[in-house]
Amino acid sequence: MESMSKGDFILEKNPTFSIVENLNISIGDISDLTKVSPRQLRYWEEKGYIHPQKCSHESKQRKYSLYTLIKVFHVKQFLDEGFTLKVAVQKAEEKKQKRMAIGSFFKERAEVEVITLADQSYQIDFGLSDDGEYQVLGIVNQTGVSLKVLPRQEN
Repeated sequence: MESMSKGDFILEKNPTFSIVENLNISIGDISDLTKVSPRQLRYWEEKGYIHPQKCSHESKQRKYSLYTLIKVFHVKQFLDEGFTLKVAVQKAEEKKQKRMAIGSFFKERAEVEVITLADQSYQIDFGLSDDGEYQVLGIVNQTGVSLKVLPRQEN
């Protein structure tokens, strides 16, 4: 199985996680979805960059996890940007590590609240700063994202 932790998706408390974890995708489907040929996928497998799921004895067809599909997508993205396969795999791994860091942040900050504002922008309330002196807000709108740190409001 592709070595990826549950932290890559914030699903461990979600019953859907077992569905995601047990999803098996054929080499043909991965090829169709990512535009990476089955031959390339087999080469990546030979090099140890991707790993198939354990196959049942009835079928010898390669099956891959959703995590592998995501990895293939990212590797392909970096290849299309002109990186070598080795560097593309490294960059995909770095991207995975960053996703895991973001997932860990939100897992620890369970009290995060997302509010939809009238102009279809979003305010993300991260709660109080670690010292308790400030309210930390993220704003997501059509122009981008911003972070605001406001003095703590007494209730």
